[in-house]
Amino acid sequence: MHNKRCLRPSLALGGLTAAVALLAGLPQANAQAPAPAPALSGAGSFPQSFIVPGTNTSLHVGGQIQIDLDTGFDSAGSGTSVGAYDNLAPATVAIGGAGASESIGGHNNSHTTRFTADNSKLFTETRTPSAYGEIKTYLEFDFQGGQFNQAASSGGSTTIKCCADDGIPRLRMAYGTLGPWLIGKAPSNFSDLAALSDTFEGFTGAGQFMGAGTFRQTQIRYTWLLPNGISAAASIENADSGGFIQTNTVVPGAALAFTGSGGWNDFNAPGFTTVIPAVVGNVRIAQPWGHAQLALAVMQERFENTAASGSAGAAYANFPGGTHFERWGYMLTQTGHYNTWGKDKVTWAIGYGQGAAQYSWPLSSPDLGLNTEEGMICSGQSGAAGAAATKFACSEPRVFGVTAGYSHFWTDEWRSGVDFGYDTVSRPNAAGGWDTASLATGPAALTKLEKTHYSAGASLYWTPVDSVQFGLGYLWFHRVVWSGAHGSAQRLLSQAIFRF
Repeated sequence: MHNKRCLRPSLALGGLTAAVALLAGLPQANAQAPAPAPALSGAGSFPQSFIVPGTNTSLHVGGQIQIDLDTGFDSAGSGTSVGAYDNLAPATVAIGGAGASESIGGHNNSHTTRFTADNSKLFTETRTPSAYGEIKTYLEFDFQGGQFNQAASSGGSTTIKCCADDGIPRLRMAYGTLGPWLIGKAPSNFSDLAALSDTFEGFTGAGQFMGAGTFRQTQIRYTWLLPNGISAAASIENADSGGFIQTNTVVPGAALAFTGSGGWNDFNAPGFTTVIPAVVGNVRIAQPWGHAQLALAVMQERFENTAASGSAGAAYANFPGGTHFERWGYMLTQTGHYNTWGKDKVTWAIGYGQGAAQYSWPLSSPDLGLNTEEGMICSGQSGAAGAAATKFACSEPRVFGVTAGYSHFWTDEWRSGVDFGYDTVSRPNAAGGWDTASLATGPAALTKLEKTHYSAGASLYWTPVDSVQFGLGYLWFHRVVWSGAHGSAQRLLSQAIFRF
């Protein structure tokens, strides 16, 4: 993923426009505006904007051209999922060892070099004064829309080029604000963009709060401004649950056990099963020394079998139609940055929780082929082979993670960043029998369950002018799963960004 590659250190507080402050969840974004004024002309109310003729609306049209050249070695297997090469993360690294076949991950992206311009972006932003506060709108696209293999209704398959440099437009953000209200798709109220490390892959390191693919959420948010640089915000957000659910139909009467692959989420079978949106809140303080934020997300992981019970080929045929499970989970993070000297700063994130995989990067997409989140683990058991399961157990893994980074300015034009991350995931109680020796899968069952991740990154940036940046970076990930299998991935990255 190449979603965190900014022109300056991650949203340094001193130079934020109100729009960028809104994306970072900062209080500056919620300042009230005066009542409507007569139609204006000329320069707009915020930098690089102009007045739309005949109105009092300020408009800015902008974006960036971004060219990435990445070289991976001993990297994760590409598989057939959308943009798999771009989605390198700790939980996608190819593994070998107990229960894992080298041919699965394959290390088949080893020594790959790839150019892409798909991370280029276009956006529009408007601001209009009103009697209820300033009205803002923001719309942003990039060109990482899905290329995929799609099954045809005739029973054959229609092949659409996967992972090519085709540049299909994708909606990244679309939201509006009125005073303290925000409605639309924007960075989650749980995320803290100003706490990201100043490396190429600040989102994807071990121990991070949310991944680059999940931090933008459709939501309704309200922000309160308090004295002394303190703000608080509450939101309800779209929730996409996911996990693994397995049945044992081979050994009737035995312990609940794993017998095959059964990842599920709200984008594939068994269908859209989310019922209740996620609830998120944060409290934040911003001061000359830096900022700190405490955030809590609560969401329900839910599975429902919408397939007919016993249907041939149905992924969940061993569960009676309508069978559903749900568990509530939560994630808690403390994040921030501290200004050391000059423009230098240290960033950090500490997180702990259970379930709520959308808000926990260690649990996100452990199997890229399914894009499954490891939010809820379930096991089922039937009385006879082929019969519907009658006994179930579900539980959510616990997660702890920490990451820290440092950004140093050598000159006004040259800077570098380093970071290190670690996280650990518990083995859910419901997976207690997944490595039973008598099962055909044996230890392979536990290769689906993440255990420990490490990451490290380093970067060097040259910004000759404010709108142009060139960078070089190095990224290392190490992954261990609960079977004991493990693997590492490394990648060299470079970029050129031209912003307008």
